[in-house]
Amino acid sequence: MKVSANPKSDGLIKTALIAAIYALLSFPFSPLSFGATQVRIAEALTILPALGPGMVGGLALGCVVTNLYGVMNGIDFAWDILIGSATTFVAGIFTYRCRNILFKGLPMIGCLPPILLNAVVIGAEITLKETGMNWVWPVLLKNILTVGTGQAVSCLVLGLPLFMLLKATIFRDDSGES
Repeated sequence: MKVSANPKSDGLIKTALIAAIYALLSFPFSPLSFGATQVRIAEALTILPALGPGMVGGLALGCVVTNLYGVMNGIDFAWDILIGSATTFVAGIFTYRCRNILFKGLPMIGCLPPILLNAVVIGAEITLKETGMNWVWPVLLKNILTVGTGQAVSCLVLGLPLFMLLKATIFRDDSGES
């Protein structure tokens, strides 16, 4: 994906674009983007690091902006700005590292880091908020299951078709093949 002649500005532009798209896919769908039962549409973008490492920063920045929006509107908790965004960053690194493990041409394994990490970390965050900073195991398991299910929908049902579309168009090589 070539944006300009300057590789440094290309990276900044891609980061800003991914961050903006992530945030713009989260804001209008706020009721779906926050809470224990969530399908954050923007999480479909978490497959993008399978296309290149430059996508990781944009995802994390988009998550920071989205979580800041959630805090400012009273629908998210402050520590999620750091913890949730760091989780997205780490998941992005793992997705990039798994990019070459393909099943029928798709980075299925690359979908697992955002699904599993968010299920556990965000599920734990929500549990602590709901229970007044106590570990209540049934609540934790419920939250891991609901966040993980929402992540699976975002990553597998929305993210993989997005990956196929981008790979076939914007990210194809010069010969026109993906």
